[in-house]
Amino acid sequence: MRDARRSYLSGAAVVWAARMASFASGFASLLLLTRILSQATFGAYSFAMNVVLLLGLLAVLGLDRALLYRVAATAPAPGVLKGTGLVLRVTAAGVGFAGVVAILLWAFAPQIEAAGAPLGAAFWLAALAAAVVPLALTRILASWMQANHRVAIGIIVPAISDAARAGLLGLVYLFGGGQASVAGAVVAAAIVPAVILVVTALRLKRRRAPRRMMLEDLSKGSLFLTQRIANEGIRRLDLILLGFASTGAEVAVYAVASRLGELTEFGRVAFKPTFVPRARRHLARGDDDSAQREFRDAQLAATMIALGAAAGFALLGLPILTAFGDYSGAYATLLIISAGYVALTGCGMPASYLAMSGEVFLSAALRVAALVIASVLILLLAPTYGAVGCAVAIFVARTLVGIASLAVLWRVTGFCGLRLSGGAGLTASVALLLAGGFGVLPGWLVSAGLVLHLVLLVALEPRVLVIARKVLAK
Repeated sequence: MRDARRSYLSGAAVVWAARMASFASGFASLLLLTRILSQATFGAYSFAMNVVLLLGLLAVLGLDRALLYRVAATAPAPGVLKGTGLVLRVTAAGVGFAGVVAILLWAFAPQIEAAGAPLGAAFWLAALAAAVVPLALTRILASWMQANHRVAIGIIVPAISDAARAGLLGLVYLFGGGQASVAGAVVAAAIVPAVILVVTALRLKRRRAPRRMMLEDLSKGSLFLTQRIANEGIRRLDLILLGFASTGAEVAVYAVASRLGELTEFGRVAFKPTFVPRARRHLARGDDDSAQREFRDAQLAATMIALGAAAGFALLGLPILTAFGDYSGAYATLLIISAGYVALTGCGMPASYLAMSGEVFLSAALRVAALVIASVLILLLAPTYGAVGCAVAIFVARTLVGIASLAVLWRVTGFCGLRLSGGAGLTASVALLLAGGFGVLPGWLVSAGLVLHLVLLVALEPRVLVIARKVLAK
């Protein structure tokens, strides 16, 4: 298997470049959408888009992760895509189900709005329903590429989709288009990565094995699906529940804050596509030490990036938010969301480690419990406190699932994923962000505290120097 240093540096570099492109494109799309649509209409669009994204993810039935689990465990075949037979069967099942889901969403869009969704959501749900199918196909093919250690292509294509969306929305804005034009641009952009992945696969050498779907794939897929419902549900269901519990304007405020807050998780997202297949391969060979070392390196680097991003939001969040219009009220929401991401990132990737070791049930159960807690808290807090209440609910859920996942990791494998010193620093930084979000401390002081934590990590954590030497040695 490829050297860990080169895999992480090249893989993470591609992910970072793609994520930065995605963030820049997303930022541009937000600017354009907040200018094309009113705040209430943007709230309805954000609600519907999150429904579509969630359904596109769930329609795969977890088979994309089962595909990754099967293919990544086999011996590497340089220049060859393994598992063509299996991916064809998974695609038929996932895309077929996604088509049924899209039709049902289109048909029942008016009933969903009548049930309490933001005013105007019916139009967006029906108009964006067609995107469910290409989103599902993209997820399957990206997992296939990732399983074959082709991290770059699986990560770049979503960035291309984001760039295409921004470009098409730019044309809509330039020519004065309305809601129908926005919906057409979003659906067209969702098709782009699926087409690129199909063309890429056809141009490469392929090997059919592994080719057969087994009962184990379906059972693991159901467990992965349960885990994903809880994990991505926390990421997507927050805005959907907020739409039923509050106003379209509050949904718009939360949508802007949560989209910006995702930058805090940038490092964790950047390392995960490389870490997951490598961890599976290490664990399949019984090399627990290598898997644990890579876990800690990815955890440390991702935490440092999270602290830097959160410090930037604490200091410059207000001027950034006002660039979108009347969204200065999202500052508190942004800091609380960032606190949740810092807490989760600091815990590392215990769920991924457990999944690649074959333990999926306990991790999935934890996420289901966290989703239930988040949902109940949103429904309790959002009607009164709006976007801030929703952010608090998600912070509690993310923090609980991070801590509980570490506990399960230690219980199942004996691996302690977070040392005491790291936990103390992480707790202090999260407390600072919450204090800033609730107005107890000024933003500049919160930012200074986070920067101090970052400096201490660089000065006191031995692995920082090791990682730095690897970068310089490349």
